[in-house]
Amino acid sequence: MDRFCRLYINPGDGHGNCHTNGPGMTESTGIQALMNWVEHNKAPENLPAVLVNQKTGKTIRKGIVKPWRV
Repeated sequence: MDRFCRLYINPGDGHGNCHTNGPGMTESTGIQALMNWVEHNKAPENLPAVLVNQKTGKTIRKGIVKPWRV
């Protein structure tokens, strides 16, 4: 199934953003990974995650998001 479908769960990222409790993927990171997979057949493994201060825009913490495996 990994050839065509992967699920990345970001615990504590505030439902798909990088401004809350834990590092999350930015929208551009997710879209870029999908485009590389579809257009260049390069499936994503680990994706970078960040926690950003919403007021200043500065990165507070970085992390890695790995695909969920059964």
